[in-house]
Amino acid sequence: MMQQRPPWLDPQTPAEERGEGLTALVLGIGPVGLLGAMALVSAGFTTYVYSRELPPSPRTDLVRAIGATYVSTRALTFAELAEQMGNIDLVYEAVGHSHFALEALRVLGTNGIFVLTGVPGMQAFVERTRLGSCGTWC
Repeated sequence: MMQQRPPWLDPQTPAEERGEGLTALVLGIGPVGLLGAMALVSAGFTTYVYSRELPPSPRTDLVRAIGATYVSTRALTFAELAEQMGNIDLVYEAVGHSHFALEALRVLGTNGIFVLTGVPGMQAFVERTRLGSCGTWC
């Protein structure tokens, strides 16, 4: 079947098995990111939380306590994290920084889903660049 309901939304699948075998990356360790991580872990996703905070801290300890893996942006780049994680099935963005969110798009796995929940504040515009291979503004 070309289109079907994602397994984590299928009411026929038990709640704790909906994300089984899938990997999720949560961007941000604030309240929205932590809530997203909790939901993804409870749905059975192998969940990583990626933020700039260095452990140890109460929030990084909470990430570990719920069964997710915390990785600091100061320890690994997006590319290194993606290599460690394998195919990233779902990215849950909760940082509100457009540049950071756009960087995460590069590591999203095949047929992956990107959920934007962050609210961008006032920041500099992300400039478009002309990529020679695409022949247009990208």
